Amino acid sequence: MKLLAAIIGFEARFFLFALMGVVAYKMLTGRIITVGLLMNKVTGANSPARIQLLFFTLAGAVFYLGAVAMEPAGFPDLPTELFAILGGSNLAFLGSKGVPRLLSFVRKFMETKT
Repeated sequence: MKLLAAIIGFEARFFLFALMGVVAYKMLTGRIITVGLLMNKVTGANSPARIQLLFFTLAGAVFYLGAVAMEPAGFPDLPTELFAILGGSNLAFLGSKGVPRLLSFVRKFMETKT
């Protein structure tokens, strides 16, 4: 049984590293386009919502990898604060997407009423 668990663990690691290698290769060769990912699609300027989402996601991933490195026997429990930070970050990003559209809808609705 331990041998089977070791084989499955090895295969999972191999798959993840192979997938990471394929994605990295495609990004470096330009088949996955990364230009403008942090830009606002309407204004063309840097999007603070996208940048903060990327920052908090990467910070959460580094925190989790550090927790796994400290306790490699199993998956560590994550603090509730990390979920709150990531949830708030995603909520801020979605809010930045939805609020301008909602305001535009309200303006158009108000124009049709007058």
